[in-house]
Amino acid sequence: MIKQFLFMVVLISITGGLLLIWESPPESFLRSKTEKVNKLPSADSYMENINSYGFSVDGDKDFTLAADKMVFYSDRSELIVTKPIFSSENTESGKLQVSADSGLLFKKEQIFEFSGKVSANWNNAESQSFLQTEKLSYSLGNSTAQASGGVSLTTSQAKITGARLDADFPAKVYKIESGVRAIHEPI
Repeated sequence: MIKQFLFMVVLISITGGLLLIWESPPESFLRSKTEKVNKLPSADSYMENINSYGFSVDGDKDFTLAADKMVFYSDRSELIVTKPIFSSENTESGKLQVSADSGLLFKKEQIFEFSGKVSANWNNAESQSFLQTEKLSYSLGNSTAQASGGVSLTTSQAKITGARLDADFPAKVYKIESGVRAIHEPI
């Protein structure tokens, strides 16, 4: 009698489980595909097809910035731009023009970081130089730049490649580090 009772309990449990599975919607057996996403900060302003100018404390035009799109976050004091073309003309360092896939301007630090396919052209009275890299950081305050991600610097007399570049435009000092290769062609 106990065997029959246990057999009936097991049979009722199996039948109840099968009915529960049969009547349940298929979604209850799937994993949830929604992942928790951190909320992006809200931008204070969005602009498209911009042309902007920066001025020094003396009122002189410091730089020109053109971009396809701009997003400004005042709480972080950051300006994010898409397809920027940055131009700066300084009597000490000459004229600098940078184009990239994207850019980020840190307003407090006065540092502009370019990333993607970065191309930089700078001209002064003595020479013209052309730089290609993946990432370029330019300090607006002291006209210095750092490039990383592989650099290729071309001048009228040489083509130099390396992993990293440090440039001080007013002092006309350019330092390329790590895996440097150069081809020099005197005039």
